[in-house]
Amino acid sequence: MNLNWREIRTFNGSQSEAFEELCTQLARQRIPEGTNPIREGTPDAGVEFFVVFENGEEWGWQAKYFDTLGDTQWNQMDRSVRTALDKHPGLTRY
Repeated sequence: MNLNWREIRTFNGSQSEAFEELCTQLARQRIPEGTNPIREGTPDAGVEFFVVFENGEEWGWQAKYFDTLGDTQWNQMDRSVRTALDKHPGLTRY
């Protein structure tokens, strides 16, 4: 199978949103038992979704859809990490 991510079907009018939704659905299959995923909206506070454990620890997932990887994309990823750390102080896994 040869996937061309540039041809991903749109979701809510956006290929980026489609990719993020796909990643979220796949990642949810791997969340720790006994936790409930909390889906972030737009803007996403640096994570697509996260889980919180009883001890306050958080795990967060973030997805980015790029067809190139340059300074703009690296800056966007950097902003997401900074936002995630700011908005989710209990984040221990990202």
